[in-house]
Amino acid sequence: GVATIQFSAKNLAGCEATVTASVSVDRIPDAIVIPDQNYCEGATVTFSIDRLVNHYYDWSAVAPTIRTFTPKQSHYQEVAPSGDEVYKIEIIQGLCSNVVYTSVHQVAAPSVTIQAPSNATLNCTNTVISLTALASNAINYAWTDDISSTNVAPLSSVTTLDVLSKGTYYVGVLGDGVGCYASDQIEIDDDLDKPIVNVSSLGTVTCKDEVTLTAIATNVDYVWSGTLGTNSTASVTSSGTYAVTVTDKSNGCEEIGTVSVAENKTPPTVTAVVSGDIDCTNAAVTLSANATNVDYL
Repeated sequence: GVATIQFSAKNLAGCEATVTASVSVDRIPDAIVIPDQNYCEGATVTFSIDRLVNHYYDWSAVAPTIRTFTPKQSHYQEVAPSGDEVYKIEIIQGLCSNVVYTSVHQVAAPSVTIQAPSNATLNCTNTVISLTALASNAINYAWTDDISSTNVAPLSSVTTLDVLSKGTYYVGVLGDGVGCYASDQIEIDDDLDKPIVNVSSLGTVTCKDEVTLTAIATNVDYVWSGTLGTNSTASVTSSGTYAVTVTDKSNGCEEIGTVSVAENKTPPTVTAVVSGDIDCTNAAVTLSANATNVDYL
């Protein structure tokens, strides 16, 4: 501001004269309060204070190490702390100044790891995989399989997630206080391939011959329809369509193979001829049987 000073002088004769002068006066800037801040490890911290006319601001770090910042004469300052730090801000107006201090405190960042079971592949037996987020310093959880949009509702907001289909799954965790963030991801695959089975039969069921059914597949268990057993082969004595279910031993997936069997149980046509009658003259007669492609007993 400006102060007016008046000077008066009187000589020995009693005469008096008065003169005034203006003096520019710089006042000490008011002290301001800059709140301390917490921050996440690796983050930057921004300080902003009201900018006053003809005021300048000189920022520097004073603990644990001393360093200056540029631009020095700004009411706005962005810093990249390393641990807990104390800052000195000198507020300058003209030739006068005032000093205030503020500090930052580094908050422990959360950490998270997704834990999956040893067999983390979906298949026909293992239809659900439970994932668990193992975290420290975390209070909020959000699971998703889509990080392309921030508007996707989380699949789960707790520490676990049940997975029913293959894909990439992500979990994000927020820490306490200033919202420090950490994330992890995991890839879930599936094995839903069905086994390939070939079923065949050899021959036709007859009155004396049964037919063997054969199923060929790799690394499977066999179950034939009815009571035909659990081997790769089965024997049948009648015509019909027969099924075998094969189950892959590695992924539990099933496939069904079928085969049709024909039969020939038509009796042969045979005629018998007697050469005559037995009487006192003919003590014996000849019996003849006529049939095609037969054995005679």
